[in-house]
Amino acid sequence: MSAEKDREKEIKRPPDFRRDLEPRRVFFTWDITYDCNYRCTYCSLGYEEERARKPKTVILKPEKWMEIWSGIYERYGSAQVHLSGGEPFCYPGIMDIVEGLVSMHTFECSTNLSWDVKEFSARVPPDRARIGTSFHPQMVSFDEFLGKVLELRDAGYEVWSNYVAYPPFIKDLGGAKKRFSSEGINMSILTFEGVYEGKSYPDGYSEEEIRYLRELGADLPWVRKSMNWTFDKEKYAKGPRKCLMGVMYAKIHPDGNAYRCCAQDPVKLGNLFDGTFELLEEAAMCDKEACPCWKSMIGGEEDRWADHWVVPRAARLQK
Repeated sequence: MSAEKDREKEIKRPPDFRRDLEPRRVFFTWDITYDCNYRCTYCSLGYEEERARKPKTVILKPEKWMEIWSGIYERYGSAQVHLSGGEPFCYPGIMDIVEGLVSMHTFECSTNLSWDVKEFSARVPPDRARIGTSFHPQMVSFDEFLGKVLELRDAGYEVWSNYVAYPPFIKDLGGAKKRFSSEGINMSILTFEGVYEGKSYPDGYSEEEIRYLRELGADLPWVRKSMNWTFDKEKYAKGPRKCLMGVMYAKIHPDGNAYRCCAQDPVKLGNLFDGTFELLEEAAMCDKEACPCWKSMIGGEEDRWADHWVVPRAARLQK
């Protein structure tokens, strides 16, 4: 039997009612910690005072996490888990956790890449993982960062890079994109959210800056859609609508609480630690006047969001 068929056998199908809905696979965003080893001026999480208001990190041993994620596997099948934070690789035992996680689920992460790439590639199969790297020029040189990105690429991982369009960085975005592109690496541009020199962003971008950012991100569909959502919010429908968030998706916080999405005051789905977590059985109405996320799973708008909730190569074998 081929290696591809072997991998196909390893992937457990989700329950029928979820498999028949776009994107046909449950997707979790897991903010395992809001701790970070970097101190970027533009960080949306802020520093000590702001982070003190965030949910506290709960440290569990890798085997306990495997027990929790095994339970999710038994109920919902092989899911896609996006590990984020903070810097997720600051969490104690993270390599053991990820290695165990990919035995059941597929994996992606948002990371500053300050960790040991060689150890990761020795423990995590490249067809089970996608790596979203974030370049932070205040903390690491471009050449050092790019070297690690290329190590991951050469090891067989699907990898891309994110770069925040913080006002002082805008002049450097074009050159960075060219260097990434020359190596076959996509560069996503993330709009800055915060205050710089008395201006609140993203509203603080000039018309010229907005045009430049749009042009620079025009080659990547997800960047284009994100910018449309950021800069053209008035074009999107508002008010109560049915959404599959909570059915096909959940956002997990460091304290184990899980929510329907990342909107303000979202519906709580329970807690992973006390066994109360449960996905919704069907799409439910959302009463948010303005959804904060272009990836929201609104029924009838699948052309906008369904292709974002992609998974690594192994999971694409699932029919």
